[in-house]
Amino acid sequence: MNITYVNFPEEAKNAFAYAVSIWEQHISSAVTINIVARWENLEGKIIANGRPATFHKNFAEAPLGNIYYPVALAEKLTGKELNGSKEADIECVFNRLKTWYFGIDGNTDEAAYDMVTVALHEIAHGLGISGFFDNVNDLGEVNNSTTTPSAYDYFVYNSLNQRLADNNLFKSPSAELHSQLTSNNLNFNYSTENESGSAMIYAPNIWNPGGSIYHLKEANINAGEQNELMSPYSYKGEAIHNVGEKTL
Repeated sequence: MNITYVNFPEEAKNAFAYAVSIWEQHISSAVTINIVARWENLEGKIIANGRPATFHKNFAEAPLGNIYYPVALAEKLTGKELNGSKEADIECVFNRLKTWYFGIDGNTDEAAYDMVTVALHEIAHGLGISGFFDNVNDLGEVNNSTTTPSAYDYFVYNSLNQRLADNNLFKSPSAELHSQLTSNNLNFNYSTENESGSAMIYAPNIWNPGGSIYHLKEANINAGEQNELMSPYSYKGEAIHNVGEKTL
């Protein structure tokens, strides 16, 4: 991974780079993943945000047609650059107005947010825990011009094992899709070379902008395991330097 810092304080760079090094232990790509990390004023309670810079669909190596893949994943699948070689693949913004802990030892002050933890979390969004499900005026929708789901969206299922991105089951926009997105009973169903399983998705009964769908329920966490990286909430004094099996 290659990092470009914009207005980032020197003391924060080491913590961000350490978070990147943790991700590099778990993922690989023949194409360099470019991350832009910005230090800005963000309004309200927002601590940070991360996202893919672009999405791509229907490229020759895409496993599924008419699905948007985040650019870092699309480039891994194609083995080549799909945007400029120096353009961002992942964009992360951190709120300079918050109190931060920049150490990498996990001994985070109770009055500060741990930079390593938040960076790990936001990079996960940039790698692909992101998509287009949205709620507007109590209508659920896939919020882009072609109502095309992301690769993450495609694997979101309800308790009846119905795919939420199936427009034949749940129109976009519709009250039915809204009910699903706020059902508090959704799963991300995954399959790897070694196993298949599911992770419970955060889908509260009241839509939470910026929180719903693209985080995991804290109920995924078993006692003694550190799998809460993709919790919808960040807490001062909390240090999670382990990505977690459910997130992976």
